[in-house]
Amino acid sequence: ILERNGEFEEALTPLMEALWVAEACGHDRTAADAALHLTFVEGYRLARFDAADRWSHLTQAILTRSGGAADLEPRLELIHGALALRRGDLQGALDRFQRGADAARLLQGPDSVHLGSALANVGMIHAMRGEFDAGLATLREALAPFGGGALSAGASRPPSGCACHRASRPSAAGSRRASRPGSTRAARGCR
Repeated sequence: ILERNGEFEEALTPLMEALWVAEACGHDRTAADAALHLTFVEGYRLARFDAADRWSHLTQAILTRSGGAADLEPRLELIHGALALRRGDLQGALDRFQRGADAARLLQGPDSVHLGSALANVGMIHAMRGEFDAGLATLREALAPFGGGALSAGASRPPSGCACHRASRPSAAGSRRASRPGSTRAARGCR
């Protein structure tokens, strides 16, 4: 909750406490999840890449020791992709997002939400590099389990944003209700 509310420094202490308690109790899944969140907060949110690398190594060590976790391994790759993007390394981001897609496809199947997220990120990186055809093809692949939406084969451009972003545009009265804390947009974690 603290991280989602933008209180990144404050989020570190309870995440570390969760990690240490889980480690003390031998609950590898929870320990790996806490270390994964620490990787994201320290690296992506606070741009402390050295600290993020240490948490990432701990996450990987826990996953290796415990035999892995189908939901965490793709997420770790996605976080590595986000960190590479934050560092300005588009090729590194593309590689990690693709690895996240491969892991999600293998471990979770074709309808995985992590697969959709990874493919959307791959498509975004292609677009950032000016590779629009590859980007659009990847976004179509990401949406395929959901019927393709606005990126179906005949669509000429991507949608203007998710429903919660469209809802946050000012209405005729000029309000921005959907972007206030506690609104649907904030509750979904959409940024």
